[in-house]
Amino acid sequence: MNSFLKELQEKNLIQDISNIEKIENSLKNKMGIYVGFDPSAKSIHLGNFVVINVLLIAKKHRIPTVALIGGATGGIGDPSGKKSERILIDEDTLKKNTEAIKKQIKHFLPDAKIVNNSDFYKNQSFIDFLRDVGKFIQVSYMLSKEIVKNRLESGISFTEFAYSLIQANDFHYLFKNHNVGIQFGGSDQWGNITTGLELIRKRNGENSFSGGFTIKLLLKSDGTKFGKSEQGAIYLDPSLTSPYTMYQFLLNQNDSDLLNLFNFISDLGIKEILEIITKHSENPEKRYGQKMLANNIVNRIHGKNALNEVENISNILFKNGKINDLSKSEVSIIINSFEVNHVNFSNDEKIIDILDRAKIFKSKNEIRKLIEQKGLVVGAEIITDFDQILKDSNLTHGVIFARQGKKKIFIIKKS
Repeated sequence: MNSFLKELQEKNLIQDISNIEKIENSLKNKMGIYVGFDPSAKSIHLGNFVVINVLLIAKKHRIPTVALIGGATGGIGDPSGKKSERILIDEDTLKKNTEAIKKQIKHFLPDAKIVNNSDFYKNQSFIDFLRDVGKFIQVSYMLSKEIVKNRLESGISFTEFAYSLIQANDFHYLFKNHNVGIQFGGSDQWGNITTGLELIRKRNGENSFSGGFTIKLLLKSDGTKFGKSEQGAIYLDPSLTSPYTMYQFLLNQNDSDLLNLFNFISDLGIKEILEIITKHSENPEKRYGQKMLANNIVNRIHGKNALNEVENISNILFKNGKINDLSKSEVSIIINSFEVNHVNFSNDEKIIDILDRAKIFKSKNEIRKLIEQKGLVVGAEIITDFDQILKDSNLTHGVIFARQGKKKIFIIKKS
């Protein structure tokens, strides 16, 4: 078996796969591999990083990589995995999202060929499309697809019904113009991929070197999709999800999910992964596996400097408590990563009054009890006096960090 396919199978990534012989012939003939990116959001999220990882594995095995951005199809919306009609995106948003995703792909795959399908659809008429694509795919074939069958009762528009034809044509276009022989995608893309293979077969003959496969859906042990926190999706764009938030999200993953996560989104080989899992299982409470996962992924996505910064922030917030050692840029990262309470305060006020106005405790009595128990720290100072006035030493670059115990941190910024 080809070394690329072997690595994917060792990591248990493949769900569905077409004729392996044709895929291997495609690879022997130096044909490329592609995956599509839907610009319905302005950033790729961590769950989608799986497909970038597969392209990176392909690159490692010296397979030409192509990323197709749906600048045209994004305006329609892929019905795969959807229970109802998608809301259409306006053209300006679509263009901005397309550029943002293109930039992200370039960051991870600078040598990959990036193709925007709006470039080859803008000059194609509807009549040409029906003649060149529609003529080769039977309606009965399309009706047999799960994508369509699942929506027939609730209703599916012609736009969404025809979507798989457009994606099939994307594949055929790349096959003919960019020497691409393999398409892969998420677990919900099998119907679209096989329609593309059918179009290539019909237009180019049975012996065409083309194939496809899908990647398993990355699920957590509780059955939910990976890549989303309680606050929403974990994006690769640091302006949408800070590196610190991503780091903490990965640190909080369950032991039972570690093997899958390393296989799907890390750049480690199976031998290294198993060594980490073995070491982790010897002392799970130390969370060695989670730390290695968080370090690997944050370093891959945001770089070594960002990783060093988030590790330093974590150590200060949750280990040594030296809040005043935080740099201005680290405070900015924290503000973008935590819930921040905005309160108007001054240095001549009692700390207890500021905390009460911030509404982070139920009452002043609760704050007094914490002070009595020496359980309230503001900045690096344990507060022991109910009448303690806010001092410069209680502020870190103008921000109040109030700690209740080891794990609860409240942030107050002047409004």
